[in-house]
Amino acid sequence: MRKALPLLLLLMSLASFAQTTSSHPVTGGSGTATTPTRISFAAMGGTQFFESGYGTSCGGQTTQALGFVLLNGGIFGNGVCASVTTQPVGSCGNLYAQFYGKDAAGIPFKGSLSLTTSCQYVRLRYSKTVYKVTGGMLTITE
Repeated sequence: MRKALPLLLLLMSLASFAQTTSSHPVTGGSGTATTPTRISFAAMGGTQFFESGYGTSCGGQTTQALGFVLLNGGIFGNGVCASVTTQPVGSCGNLYAQFYGKDAAGIPFKGSLSLTTSCQYVRLRYSKTVYKVTGGMLTITE
């Protein structure tokens, strides 16, 4: 038993460093943008987020401003800013971006956002592109 105790303590400490990955389906939403990577969405299922475009930053971001994802609800609290680490790829049809940040408790996380979109160019008082989300996945590892 005494020989097994150090091994048991080691296994318990390793478990505390394990990362958890969760995926959240994106079921719909819409937004407008001046560029294909600047899309804003209101509520989507259990996860609300706002994805802003290339050249923007938030929360004291020190890396290149490739955009950000603003997460609300669940473990994140309200208005947790995650910096995009890859230039968002895609436009009409698909959009993919990776991001990182810290949740409301200060625990680091990273994730990816993959959206299936359709878009329509609208001419009213001024021209704009309207995006509609037909599906997608928000994946977060903490």
